[in-house]
Amino acid sequence: MAVLHYNAIAWSINQRKSVDANGYVKASKVEAEKLSAISQSWEKVVTGERLPIGTALSLTLHRITGRKEATTLLNHCGVGITYNDVWDLNNN
Repeated sequence: MAVLHYNAIAWSINQRKSVDANGYVKASKVEAEKLSAISQSWEKVVTGERLPIGTALSLTLHRITGRKEATTLLNHCGVGITYNDVWDLNNN
């Protein structure tokens, strides 16, 4: 599914881009990194699975701010994990 999201995002920007041998839209390294980050966010929204990037973002935000509200807001935006999950990971 990641390929589909990646390509959908890339083609929404430029419909003329072709695909490589792996089925991904051809892009520069910088473009590919950006497209990959966005498609990972889409993956979480679609599948509801916890992704490493969301876990890392939530843990980092909580470590920086120490605020439950900030972590909860990130989770409600569909990017991060729940505050309870952050608490469990920090205390186990």
